[in-house]
Parts: sequence; C-alpha cells; structure tokens
Amino acid sequence: MEYAVDLFYQFEKLIYSIPDPRDDVGPGRIGPNGMLRLLNDLHLDATDRRVLILACKLKAQTQCEFSWEEWQQGLSALRVDSLDKLRERLQELDTELSEPAAFRELYSFTFLYGKLSSQRNLDLETALAYWKILFADKFPLLSLWEEFLIAEHGKAISRDTWNLLLDFCLTIRPDLTNYDEDGAWPVLIDQFVEYAREKLGLPRETANAVTS
Repeated sequence: MEYAVDLFYQFEKLIYSIPDPRDDVGPGRIGPNGMLRLLNDLHLDATDRRVLILACKLKAQTQCEFSWEEWQQGLSALRVDSLDKLRERLQELDTELSEPAAFRELYSFTFLYGKLSSQRNLDLETALAYWKILFADKFPLLSLWEEFLIAEHGKAISRDTWNLLLDFCLTIRPDLTNYDEDGAWPVLIDQFVEYAREKLGLPRETANAVTS
C-alpha cells in the first residue's frame, strides 16, 4: 500500500465528499468548518497547542485551511498513515516542545501563520490568542502583559516584538529583578516592565537595588 494512503483518503473524503457550503476556499482545500470536523476526529479542541503543531508541520500558509499538497507532504514527513497515529505523533511533538529549539521553531512559525499575507504585523487580538496557546504555564506575567497591551498599546504586534517577548519570557524572572533597562529591549517591553512593577508593587529603585 502506498505510504499514508489511508490518511490521504480520509482527507480527500473530508474535503471532496463532505463539502461545507460555509467554506468557500476552492477545490483541493479544507476550510474552517472542515477543519473543525478534522479536529473533532483528532479529539482536539481548536485552542489546543497541538493544532498549531499540526499547522507548523504541514507548513500551512493560511489560518484554518490546509491544501491537499500541504496535507500530503506534511503527513509523509511525519510518517503517519492513520488519524490515530497522527494523534499520537502530535502528542509526541507537543512533549518535545520542552526543548528550546523545538519551541522556538513553533513560536516563529506562528507569527507568519497568524498574520494576513498582506500585512507586516500581527493584529493584537490574534497575537494575544496565540500567546495564550503557546505560553500556557511558561510565562507567569502573561495576563499582566495582555492587560498592558490592551490598556496602553492597542496596536498590532511587530515581528521584532513577537520574537523578543520569547527571549524576555525565557530569561527574565517573574519578579523582574534581573531586568536591565540598559539592555537591548524594545521600548514596548521597557514600558511593560514599568507597568508591571507598578502593578506588582515593586518600585523601580527597589528592582534596581536587587540586581546590583
């Protein structure tokens, strides 16, 4: 049997034999409503990080859509030939995100995946949604970061800010005592640190004294 033919057939049946009139994405593609069916078969919620992992491994170009080529080539690379095996492989890949390089690959992919192709930046609402999925329990200051962006920023997120937030998350302690105002952080993160220190009741001079 040709490798992965069973899974390719399931996908083909999904996008050709069960068309959804709400999806207007053209032939040979699965759209948002078809995606929901697929995720249901995989026993995944739409906000599960493994959905992003699947999109990353398939090198998907458009949110909530897969082309036949992306599906076929991606599953061949993953070396799975059934939905059960795909589910197991996604769980393995999720576990592997404990490795910094694997997490950074997914994180970098998500920015390009989430933004419109015609735009340079990622809109704020989408960025916040993906940060919640990606960081989960990795970033204790995430809720404060969200509060700050909504209250004080209110704009789309640049790729530079997106990338440097990961560095911030990986290197700066939750109490911000090792944050260096003279470091090469973007202005937005400097402003967030000031905002967070005030909210956490940690005066700037106290924070500086701790690091000295």
